[in-house]
Amino acid sequence: RFGYRSIHITGSGGHGTITTHVPVLAIRARVTGPQTQADSSQEITSQGVIDTGAVTSAMPLWAANDLCISLDEGSKRRMVSGSGWFEAYQTVIGLDISYNDKWIEVGDIDTVVPDTEISRDPAHRQPFLLGRGGFLEKFQMFMDEAEKEVWLRKRVG
Repeated sequence: RFGYRSIHITGSGGHGTITTHVPVLAIRARVTGPQTQADSSQEITSQGVIDTGAVTSAMPLWAANDLCISLDEGSKRRMVSGSGWFEAYQTVIGLDISYNDKWIEVGDIDTVVPDTEISRDPAHRQPFLLGRGGFLEKFQMFMDEAEKEVWLRKRVG
């Protein structure tokens, strides 16, 4: 079980920054996908925002760069979100989450890396987005909105 955290989110097109309270996990991401540079054994820690409205999970561009992931134009696809249409690269990463003060292996997840104006701005280190595809499909999730708490249980098999 973990509580919500306060985070700052910058809107697309520079439409301001808001502070909101959402379910946020500490995460550890590592390179595992086919688009990884051969000599990379990088691992990073960051924050992951659980987003039940997101069809897929998303990794910020700064993280893909830090992990030395080769973003191939051939893996790019057009996507839509609440902020509108955008281009994104498809890739695979290994993921662990910190849950109840211990690291739990999630395994490899399919993710996208949005190629947007805000993602290319080094001043905006957006968190990972943990959506239904790639992340939530591996868990059962229970939310208590009144208490601002979330419980996760890993699916077996």
